[in-house]
Amino acid sequence: MLSGFDHRGLAHELDQKHAHRIRRDVISGFPPPTEEPAPAAPLQCSTVERPLPPVLECVRQVARDQGNRQGNLPGGTAWWLTDEADGFPGDREVVFGLADSVMHQGTCYPHTADGIPLLAGLAAHEDIRPAHRAVFTTFLFEAATIGQRLAASGADRRVALGLPLEEREDELEARHAVEAAAPYLLDRWDSEDEAVQFTLAALAAATRHSASSARILHLAERWSTGPRTDALRLAAALAGTDSAEVATVLRGIVESGVIRPDKVPSPLAPTRGAALDLLKSLVEREMSPLSAP
Repeated sequence: MLSGFDHRGLAHELDQKHAHRIRRDVISGFPPPTEEPAPAAPLQCSTVERPLPPVLECVRQVARDQGNRQGNLPGGTAWWLTDEADGFPGDREVVFGLADSVMHQGTCYPHTADGIPLLAGLAAHEDIRPAHRAVFTTFLFEAATIGQRLAASGADRRVALGLPLEEREDELEARHAVEAAAPYLLDRWDSEDEAVQFTLAALAAATRHSASSARILHLAERWSTGPRTDALRLAAALAGTDSAEVATVLRGIVESGVIRPDKVPSPLAPTRGAALDLLKSLVEREMSPLSAP
């Protein structure tokens, strides 16, 4: 590249022919661009022919059922039974209002674990359309992995400041709450459509549900390659017990070049946390077409 400059420095005029030759010489040394995989069709998500009640009505039903079982409700869950909750204009706002109430801006709080039963109940509710149940399942994945993902994404800073890479107490409680709710949802795998199965794969990864690994890989066989297959292979490894397999799959995805340089995990990040952080971005990619009502 330096051969393109002379004693006059950087700022001087070249004739067009000379400039084009230099440009060709420089570009010829660049690595070839990563080939973008062809976009896959959106995950299959069935539509329900019968009329469905508003999501808020389902939220209140799940909250009342929870109150009947427990005798009392956490404050955040009880709020959905008040008149204030009527202010949401539609189902989409209710869905994402729920996520924000449990994990404000994607962060864990002391009350996060208390909100998990409500999200889990909605993820299995027959009057919630499949696209929204897939989104609720994604929220559970995010809640179960908050601590590990934040430790991985902030590993450089934490190590530099001598801060721990372990989950905080509230993050650990949120993960345990999801682990308690997950088996019932995962048992529904065979009755769910493709979109919900995809998010259940992420939930299995978050909760180390090793019994799900084989069916996750079976789901991945529907696509030969691409980010969706990467996500499912990574989820299957995370659901299993072999940490070396997680590292192998993670390294393969990174080396494939499909991840933007700013998203490549820090070498200081714990392997599992780095893999979960990458899985979250891959899941979000698939959920985007399902987010609108």
